[in-house]
Amino acid sequence: MSDRFSRTALLAAFARAAHARDPAFRGPDVLAERLLDGWMRVVLKSRLVRGAVRRIYERRMPGTFEFLAARSHFFDEVVREQLAAGARQVVILGAGFDTRAHRFAELAARQGATFFEVDTPATQAEKRRRAARLGPAPHLRYLAVDLNRTSLADALRAGGFDPAARTVFLWEGVTFYISAPAVDAVLRFVGEGAGPGSVIVFDFLFERAVTDSAPAYGLAEGRAFVASRGEPFTFGIDEARVDAFLAERGLRALACLLPEDMQRRWFARPGGHQGRVAGFYGMVLAGRAAD
Repeated sequence: MSDRFSRTALLAAFARAAHARDPAFRGPDVLAERLLDGWMRVVLKSRLVRGAVRRIYERRMPGTFEFLAARSHFFDEVVREQLAAGARQVVILGAGFDTRAHRFAELAARQGATFFEVDTPATQAEKRRRAARLGPAPHLRYLAVDLNRTSLADALRAGGFDPAARTVFLWEGVTFYISAPAVDAVLRFVGEGAGPGSVIVFDFLFERAVTDSAPAYGLAEGRAFVASRGEPFTFGIDEARVDAFLAERGLRALACLLPEDMQRRWFARPGGHQGRVAGFYGMVLAGRAAD
């Protein structure tokens, strides 16, 4: 296990902060900027420099900047809707520099909900250092764990998780970088071991983005970029078999968004950003098949 915190997680936080500053994106993560240091914070203060950095980002990972914006909106919608519908726990897997425990603090308190952030020790230590700037979050519990080595069930049990409670699991930007058995274990845990009404929302790569060189907008550049950062793509799902993939793990799809769906939903509005979403990402909201 690496003793370095995740650089891709930090870049994702930078993107969310940039989205929040850009009225064309209307990004919801208004706290991400406070977790940044150095050049990242300096860049965000200048509209012209932000634009230049975004263009560099687009050359290195075309369409990913748009995907990250869509993902922030979708995951936030799920958290808000699930808490309002009665979820009492929010588990953020591979939390990186997530700020939802702080941004949804008022709703969590009103609903009596507990947030759990699960991540590797190195990334979580860095996140906690920076999150001190956001103030206390008494409803938040941190669980330092490597899901390639420790089962999610064991980690949550040790952290005070209630397996009988309705829970929303967030798995953002993680499945790309871990093993197939680790993905399988997490999804089976939600399908078989979480409380009634529980759901999981996660993003995924198309299987062909990992296994071959089939053309997709932004794929070659994106794959090269993450590999150069020491976090290569390792896992994907056949986008034509999402329902079957979930059913094999005790889950059923409640929503599945492919690039064209994200494009229509977030980037086709008048006056909004008209960029193109990378062609190899998907997002799924899944519930227990037993419910």
